[in-house]
Amino acid sequence: MVVLAPITLAGGLTFSGTTYATQTAGSIVSGTGPLTVNTSNLHIDSGSVALSGANTFTGDILLQSGVLRVLTGATPLGAATNVLKPSGGVLQGTLLTLPNPVDTASANLLATSSGGSLTLSGVVSGANGIVSTQRGGSSLILTNDNAYTGQTINRLIAVDTSNGPSAAGPLVFQGAGSALASSGFVSSGGGRLVLDNSTVAASIPRIGSAAPVTPNNGVFQVNGSTNTSATPFVQSAGVLTGTGMSMVSLNSQAATTEGVAV
Repeated sequence: MVVLAPITLAGGLTFSGTTYATQTAGSIVSGTGPLTVNTSNLHIDSGSVALSGANTFTGDILLQSGVLRVLTGATPLGAATNVLKPSGGVLQGTLLTLPNPVDTASANLLATSSGGSLTLSGVVSGANGIVSTQRGGSSLILTNDNAYTGQTINRLIAVDTSNGPSAAGPLVFQGAGSALASSGFVSSGGGRLVLDNSTVAASIPRIGSAAPVTPNNGVFQVNGSTNTSATPFVQSAGVLTGTGMSMVSLNSQAATTEGVAV
């Protein structure tokens, strides 16, 4: 294991091979990147490159393989303008909001967490999509108007060969969160895709009006607003195709005035 004490980047830093590293409390990664993760470890919670400090480095984060674990900290991925660019590997985070934009030009963003939520408040864009694999009790929350064109998938996946797959937590579009350009939405293996309007006063379209929705042994859930003066929420979608034990859940929070339609 490599313990990350304070580091000043001078043109970049790469973690490769079987290396796994954990940033020590109070240490800072500064300077100019990029920071690259290209390891052979696929063990979440351990055996990963873990960043947790109030880092100030500038430059992209290149997630090529292995696990990049972002822990509770002010700015684990450095400046908020640093772009996370996955071409493989897994992003893991818990009880954390990441403001960094994500570019899926090369590959899907594969994100996981355990015991709490990982919130992406930066814009996710690019030709690929998002694959969310949340352990029970955790969730992936998207709060920006995203522009990626690939699929949005919530499912089980064995990213940790010692623990194997476990119950899937939800992928949630919340606040201003949307994926209007996403080519399709899939929930499988008990996964739950949630359009959560419980905190907004006006209808926000969150998925494209022609995007297919496919719950395969999964759940597609729409929550209405808790605001009794909210306008009725209307969400259009493409073809809805379900297999196995699948479910569509429509939750009207304000029973007297709220309308929900799919």
